[in-house]
Amino acid sequence: MLIMCVAVMLLCGCNHSRISKELDRAEAVMESHPDSALNILQLIDASDISGETRARHALLLSQAYDKNYIDLTSDSLISIATSYYNRSGNTRLKMMASYYYVAILMNRRDFDKALSIAFDVEKLAEESGDIDFLARIRNQIARAYLFSFNQEGAKDYLEKSLELTRSLNKPEWTGNVFINLANWALYHKDHSLAIEYVDSAKNYIATDPDIAEYEMMARIGLADYDKADSIYCNHIALNTPSTQARAYNLLTRFQLGRQTAISDSLTALMAEASHFDSIDIAYVGAHISRLDGNYERAWFYTDLLLQECSSVITDISNHSLYRIQLEHDKLTYATAERNLQNRLRISIFAGLLASLIIMFGIIYFRMVRKRHEEQVARAKDDILLVLSEYSDMRANLKREIDNQKQEVATLTRQIQAGHLAARQLFTAKYAWIEELGNLMIDTESSKLSSEKALQKIKQRLDSVKTKKFTSNLIDVVNSHCNNIIDRVARECPAISDSEQTILALLYADLSPRIISFILNIKPQSIYNAKSSIKHKLEKHAPALLHELKHIFP
Repeated sequence: MLIMCVAVMLLCGCNHSRISKELDRAEAVMESHPDSALNILQLIDASDISGETRARHALLLSQAYDKNYIDLTSDSLISIATSYYNRSGNTRLKMMASYYYVAILMNRRDFDKALSIAFDVEKLAEESGDIDFLARIRNQIARAYLFSFNQEGAKDYLEKSLELTRSLNKPEWTGNVFINLANWALYHKDHSLAIEYVDSAKNYIATDPDIAEYEMMARIGLADYDKADSIYCNHIALNTPSTQARAYNLLTRFQLGRQTAISDSLTALMAEASHFDSIDIAYVGAHISRLDGNYERAWFYTDLLLQECSSVITDISNHSLYRIQLEHDKLTYATAERNLQNRLRISIFAGLLASLIIMFGIIYFRMVRKRHEEQVARAKDDILLVLSEYSDMRANLKREIDNQKQEVATLTRQIQAGHLAARQLFTAKYAWIEELGNLMIDTESSKLSSEKALQKIKQRLDSVKTKKFTSNLIDVVNSHCNNIIDRVARECPAISDSEQTILALLYADLSPRIISFILNIKPQSIYNAKSSIKHKLEKHAPALLHELKHIFP
């Protein structure tokens, strides 16, 4: 029996030693030949290993999948590594496991959780001074911000990551950062800047298919369709073009007069598209149909685009990161204000205390002046010392108060930026009314108007030409901006109910043309009402007029 136990132990020890050697071999070729590393790791039977060896296998296999552009969405494998290394205390392996966990969360679009873990990895990298991991995780944070529609945060982290990758002399990483910057520029429709970033990316990595796709879309944005078609044929077609790239290539074909089966191609692409790709396909379909004069088809794609954009806007409005940021700013501002008040109280108390000390010193000086000249001199020295300390105290307190004022000013700017972002998100919810209203008005006046398309538009807009819609809009504006409509009615009774309704529609960033259409009155009446509201607010509630400065500049 003893001999059998020894034999089993020796066999297990030999097996673990063999697996460790295989893991060493896979790790050695991971950077140069990731496909070979993946083959080695897939041949290892993970059911026979445990502990550190199993965690290392899970981490290396997750890394190999990532290196071979195999996008995992399940965290069952990487969780083995993160669970072990979070307990082991090895900072670098913990960061590496968490990094690939973030990559998997990004693949399945769980951006909230990905950012939460990524910020922890960033903190660990900063504390340990690991510039390599700091550059990699900041690029991931930037990508998460891009997909979460936080463009300012994305640009900030992309620039931070670019600075680090250049200092590390990592061509592939630097090229990937430039690719993400090109994507950011395309989102902002700055096509010339996107091409500059693409050209910079080519200097570091020339084989990435995203480079060709983004360059093609930038050329389409600049109406350089011949160049865009050449890029598609020579580069993207050599790989597997993305759904987005194929959709935009249809627009290029249309502009170049190659219009065969474009409608069928769009339908086929829509069948396989994800939610985000559907937006691009619907945009291309609406644009091509409008250029072709097929307004009924254009309406179909426009309606689809509105549905997809409405879903995205809802996701942004409900995004927990934005609410967390607002709560954080509010708490930070409240803490700074409370600290400032405490320092002011301390300063007043110190001033009173110093005044009392001076007063008692003078009394004491008068009492002992006749007794001894030396005691008088000593009392004078004490008073001068107290005065000097008081002066130093005041100077220090003044410096601290000035610093706090600067911090409060910075917080105020951040809060204003948050309010602006919230305003933009709010008005985006009602942008479809503006677009759809203009489309209906233009369609009615067009000689090519389709009665069927016009009827669909009217049916869609009937929902906003009701008292229920305007009443709900007033409630939404009140909840969005601290009961602004109710405060206007309370502080400026001269403003009528109809003017309150017009004010709510103006707050939703709707033009006088569309408002007059919704309320079924003349556009000039809207301009007159807007002028009347401004005049009444100037007279009775100037503070509220300042809050509405985006409506009454």
